[in-house]
Amino acid sequence: MPSLEVDWDFGRRTGCYLISLGAVRTSDVVRIVELLRKGLHFERLAADDG
Repeated sequence: MPSLEVDWDFGRRTGCYLISLGAVRTSDVVRIVELLRKGLHFERLAADDG
């Protein structure tokens, strides 16, 4: 089981999302980064529509 953590509070305040890596595979990190990018993209789209 990978041991990693995303600092969501810091990210929401600063726009910089920190990922604390423990014993994690590269493929898991890539998946998390892709998920964060998609989330940020849709968050920006929603802000532009509002």
